[in-house]
Amino acid sequence: MKATFFRFATLFLTGVMVAYAQQRTTKETKVIFVVNESTHQVSQMRLFLEIKENYTKEEILKKYPNSKFYIGLLEGNFKKESGQIIPGEGATVIMYTNKQYFPEEHFFPGDNLFPGDNFNLGKAKAKVVSSKKGELILRTQ
Repeated sequence: MKATFFRFATLFLTGVMVAYAQQRTTKETKVIFVVNESTHQVSQMRLFLEIKENYTKEEILKKYPNSKFYIGLLEGNFKKESGQIIPGEGATVIMYTNKQYFPEEHFFPGDNLFPGDNFNLGKAKAKVVSSKKGELILRTQ
């Protein structure tokens, strides 16, 4: 009886600790970067789940003509304004330049971006922290 209680208590406490650890380490928000096809400028950021659950591919392309859609993560505070995500000051933004939401083309011209360069995120400004193959890390100002 004591052994069964001990096993149950150990299993319960392990489950609680794992759940707490996952909660603490998942403080990021999955986003989509809407990028102008010709200028390669980010026009805005949107919530990934909002786009995925509320729009078909055809509706997105109609709403944002001549755009590409890249997946990324936002770590830090943000606010929503007219559906757009505006990261707070000091937030970290990771743009996966080799992961498009619509995988027609896997190219974003990030090779010419270096740490310290300015970068526009729609209504927010950021500086490049790191630019390596497939990943662009930015910090908002």
